[in-house]
Amino acid sequence: MTGWLGAVGALCRVEEVYRVPDKAAGGRAHPRYPAVVAAYHQRLVSGEPLLVGWYRQRAGARVTVAVSTTTAGDDHPSALVFPPGTRGSPIGADSLRDDLESMPWWVPVAGVVDALVPALHPDHSAHPLPGLEQSLLAAWHGPFAWLLLAEAVSREDMDREAAWLADQESTARDYASNPEDLVSAERLARRYREVSAGNSTGLWRVRLLAGGVDESSATAVAGLLVAGQDFRGTPYALIPTKPVHGLDAATQHEPFLADPRLVTSLAQVPAAEIPGVRLVERSTFDVTPEHVADAETVLIGQVIDHDGLPAGPVHVGFDTLNRHTFVSGATGSGKSQTVRAILEQLARAPRPVPWLVIEPAKAEYAGMAGRLRDLDRPVLAIRPGDPSAVPGCLNPLEPEPGFPLQTHIDLVRALFLAAFDAFEPFPQVLSHALDRAYRELGWDLALGEPGTAGVTPRYPTLSELRDIALDVVENIGYGREITDNVRGFIDVRLGSLTLGTPGRFFHGGHALDVGGLLSRNTVLELEDVGSDQDQAFLIGAVLIRINEHLRQRHTASPSGEHLRHVTVIEEAHRLLKKVEPGSPAAHAVELFATLLAEVRAYGEGIVVAEQIPSKVTPDVVKNSALKIVHRLPAADDRALVGATMNLTDEQSRYVVALPPGQAALFAGGMDHPILTRIPLGNARESADGVDRTPAISAPRSPACPTRCAAEPCARRRIREAERFAETTPRLVLWIELTTIALVTGVTCPRPDRAWLSRLTAGADRHVLDCAIAGVIQDSVHTRYPALVAHYQPEDLARHLRSLCDSVLAGRTVDSGPDVRWQAGQYRWSDVFVALAESEDSPDPHPDTQRWRTRGLRLPDAPCREQLDALLGLPELLLATPIVHRGRVNPTYFERAATAISPGGEPADRLARAADFLNLDWNFADLLYARGENP
Repeated sequence: MTGWLGAVGALCRVEEVYRVPDKAAGGRAHPRYPAVVAAYHQRLVSGEPLLVGWYRQRAGARVTVAVSTTTAGDDHPSALVFPPGTRGSPIGADSLRDDLESMPWWVPVAGVVDALVPALHPDHSAHPLPGLEQSLLAAWHGPFAWLLLAEAVSREDMDREAAWLADQESTARDYASNPEDLVSAERLARRYREVSAGNSTGLWRVRLLAGGVDESSATAVAGLLVAGQDFRGTPYALIPTKPVHGLDAATQHEPFLADPRLVTSLAQVPAAEIPGVRLVERSTFDVTPEHVADAETVLIGQVIDHDGLPAGPVHVGFDTLNRHTFVSGATGSGKSQTVRAILEQLARAPRPVPWLVIEPAKAEYAGMAGRLRDLDRPVLAIRPGDPSAVPGCLNPLEPEPGFPLQTHIDLVRALFLAAFDAFEPFPQVLSHALDRAYRELGWDLALGEPGTAGVTPRYPTLSELRDIALDVVENIGYGREITDNVRGFIDVRLGSLTLGTPGRFFHGGHALDVGGLLSRNTVLELEDVGSDQDQAFLIGAVLIRINEHLRQRHTASPSGEHLRHVTVIEEAHRLLKKVEPGSPAAHAVELFATLLAEVRAYGEGIVVAEQIPSKVTPDVVKNSALKIVHRLPAADDRALVGATMNLTDEQSRYVVALPPGQAALFAGGMDHPILTRIPLGNARESADGVDRTPAISAPRSPACPTRCAAEPCARRRIREAERFAETTPRLVLWIELTTIALVTGVTCPRPDRAWLSRLTAGADRHVLDCAIAGVIQDSVHTRYPALVAHYQPEDLARHLRSLCDSVLAGRTVDSGPDVRWQAGQYRWSDVFVALAESEDSPDPHPDTQRWRTRGLRLPDAPCREQLDALLGLPELLLATPIVHRGRVNPTYFERAATAISPGGEPADRLARAADFLNLDWNFADLLYARGENP
């Protein structure tokens, strides 16, 4: 680029122009005049001319508005130093030269000065003329270009011009008798004052050029360019000259002198949106955040001023975070990046605050491991159903240790209603089923404690609750249609929680240590849980346990409202959804919203991240002290959130077009929100190095080997063990019949050594150990209600484990009856045999006192009377087959026997299948002929 074009310096493309109020004459009152004055003084020093130009290379293409200026920031687009109220990005000089030189013909536009003209038109502001977007673009649809080149006039040249004008004025006044000379003198005097004022406001040497693809086009563009200028009130007029070929030739045309008023008028930017330049809202957000008194803070980002430039940091106190946060924004607005920025700050704080993220979709938060790679402890990610990970399990029907049982049941009931949006009569059925499920396992719900002294029952599983609920429906007395509808609801809703990924999280894994979970930075990835309702239930189950743990911890060690942990709930509408007022689900959702609002008393901060705020219950938005709003297109969403953060109409419109990483922020104590830029850290994110082994409070079964406490099995090994048990029915039959022998008081099976050798030789020992633990777990669980009234069933599972290990190791085992494990109607089977053998004795049985130490109090009477008293015991009168058969149908031993020896009657199948166990009495007789009394 030669001549003027080679010296313009930095160049930028105008991409955005701030919208101005309608009262500002359609945007023609942009404050360019002071900017032109400032540009004069700056360019007087640099020697660089001012360039402003518009061009379009072909019909239908965008219009490029080019300016010789720099950006004020690093964003794209960023505020431009000139003209004011514009944003854009740099362009190359070579690119601009090539674009302009695509117009072969140019018309230089000359300037004519008449200092008396302003006196004829003293006021023009009430009737502004249309700008170039109307006069030029509306009339010309083909290629065009126009270019303003303005060189700052030096003070020496200005002084010479002023001196010449003064001399001319003096000469004219010497001929004052001539009217023409009087007018000339007045004209020169006014011009002299204008030029002299240039010492403070500046004076420019101006070239104005109009370009086109041919001579006629260039001439037409020049005429439209002149028509688009409003010079009323100024001493200037513009006159197009003859076309010349080539831009270099046009720039050699003689310039004219102009004051800042003319340059201000010529240096136009679009006042309306045109192709290539957007008209955008100007920020009206506050730019000075309130002082944060809290000594502990996190850096959220930078305040953004009205021109989009950084204006200082934004800190939020731990106290504010402890009173909860609501982050909203459409997809891609930077909502999750904002949350991750907060989490990173919490992890790096002088007093680090651990956090838990519940992430229903995308599985992006594991990338926090990359952000925090330099810290000592890696980020933990729990992904239910991940076959390679240690499966942490959380039974939703199990309360946190020490938490009131009835309160937990009420929360679980509310969770079902909130997650599944259930209506009557399901809530009634659920209440009955929950009550029965706990009672059958030995819980006294009136007291919230075990019904048997010295025994702590386990808690029901969702599978057991489903089966009980189905039984309740059948027997509660509803009509057939209602019964079928509720039964279908239970089958679908509760059934889905026992299958697939939810089922693997709620049952069959190792018990999660909630305290350990809250002691480190954790991500719970729910992407593989396909159903929104299943996700809602899972989220709610986790939140219930967290709330219970926090309450118990606070009771044991009160800390006040002092931030100790933060929980993030992404896409919270899955659980905290807006539902029909007055419905059972509405009351349940309200309960959860209140529950989350109150955990601040335990030092727990909740961060709710929601894409569509109108989907969540309004209490969630209202109860948050910190609100961060990213791009939010929907008016109802902006109205909901804006009403809680004093968002004005102008600010609400501005939020519609926020770029990623920018947000309106409002914290407690502010009168109006501020505009904030939150740093995007996705380039530093990586899931490499994330930990997949959660803290475990107990192995999945009390029958697990002792090494499992330190090295819990991964999901893949557990599944391999399950498949091994499914394909090794003799293993199942051995453990089942051994369990039956122990609980009924008969001799245990003695499996063939040859079979044992084949068993151990054909299986990986870890898989075999895991399979044995799983089979024992099933065997004890199915009989649990009949065992828990007498002893801790988990102790029986441990005994079975020890027994199996001893048999597999070839150690001598006492296979005789062990009265410790007898239960139900078989609890006193050895006593029954002893009394029956001594029935004719006139004296009490000699073991009467020993039986009393076991808890059996028989009268000091002849054996016959003692036998009658024994047979009158409730556990014998109310005999249940659960003791020896369990609650599943067909039973585990029947399935195994059928797999080993199909065909024939059940008793015959069992007898044939059990041949390798060397039974010394007929198990088939016990399981199919007897069952009422031992």
